[in-house]
Amino acid sequence: MKILAINDDGVYSPGLWAAVEALRDVAEVVVVAPDREQSGVGTAITLSQPIRATKVVPRVSGIDTYAVEGTPSDSAIVALESLIEGPVDLVVSGINQGANMGNDVFISGTMGAALQGFFRDIPAIAISVAALRDVHFAPAAQMVRLLAQAVADGRLLPPLLLNVNLPNVPVEKIKGVSLTHLGRRTYMD
Repeated sequence: MKILAINDDGVYSPGLWAAVEALRDVAEVVVVAPDREQSGVGTAITLSQPIRATKVVPRVSGIDTYAVEGTPSDSAIVALESLIEGPVDLVVSGINQGANMGNDVFISGTMGAALQGFFRDIPAIAISVAALRDVHFAPAAQMVRLLAQAVADGRLLPPLLLNVNLPNVPVEKIKGVSLTHLGRRTYMD
C-alpha cells in the first residue's frame, strides 16, 4: 500500500510528521506538501505560473519528501499525476492544527488536498485537532493509523472522503467516536 501524506500547514509542520510516524509501518509513505503555510486556500489551484517541487530532507528518515511552491491542491495534483510512481492507495491530509468543521471545510486547505484524492477515486482522509497551540497530535496519529489500516484491510473502500476532527486532549480522555453530518455553521470568522 502507498500513502500520500499532505497538509496545508507546510512541509515541516509537526502534525504532518506525527501522521507520517504513525503511518510508516502501515504502508509506504510519500510526503508532498506546500513549502509554506497555506491554510484557508480551500481547493485553489495555480493556473498562471509554473509549480515547482523540490526534494527536501525529511523529518523522518527514509521518507521521500517534496516541498511544492503552491497550494495544498497543487501539491496533491503534482504528487498524484507526476511525482509518485505507481498507484496511490490513500491520501492523508493533516494532521492539521485547528479544526475543520461545518462550512469551513470549503475554505480548508487540508480538505482541499484530500478532495484531490477523492476526485481521483482514491480514499482520502482529512484529519485535524481542534487547537492552534500546544496541540496533542498523538490521538490523531493513532486515529489516522487505524483508518489507514482499515483501508489496507479492505474495510474502507472508495469512494471515501472522511473529515476527522479530534479534541485537543490526551488519548485517555477521548471517550468515543461520533459519526456526524456536516454542520452549517462557520467557525473561522
